[in-house]
Amino acid sequence: MVGSDFAERADQRDLADLALVDLALADLALAEMAELAAALARIVVALRTTQLSRLRASVTGQFGSRADAGRALAAALATAAQGIDEADAAIEPAWRRLPVLPDLAVGDQVAVTAHDLLSLMTAAPDTVWTPSGRASLSSVLADVRAMVGAVGALW
Repeated sequence: MVGSDFAERADQRDLADLALVDLALADLALAEMAELAAALARIVVALRTTQLSRLRASVTGQFGSRADAGRALAAALATAAQGIDEADAAIEPAWRRLPVLPDLAVGDQVAVTAHDLLSLMTAAPDTVWTPSGRASLSSVLADVRAMVGAVGALW
């Protein structure tokens, strides 16, 4: 009897430890999501408040202009959101393309696509679709964070 009580208490401690690990990972995921949301919000504000001439001006690097960078970010966010949303599909989704909006509307487009992605992240599976096939959610989010960093660096 004493041995079984000890084993039962050990199992309960193991379960409690696992619950703490789950809580710590959830806290980390929430912190990362909050950080991503804040970075996206800064970009949206920058896109919405930058003068048209500056949005259209050429920039060095991978984007032709700040407006083009915003469009590329919106497309990346939309693709990631669709990949998460359709993660359970047996075959690769038919990827949707965003419309090309006027330069002054790109901030709104980033805001909408950012909202879509962030709202799906809370219940996202570990494996999602990408245009290259299935990938881990963590790699998709790493790509999104890299794009956010590249676009954010333009301001």
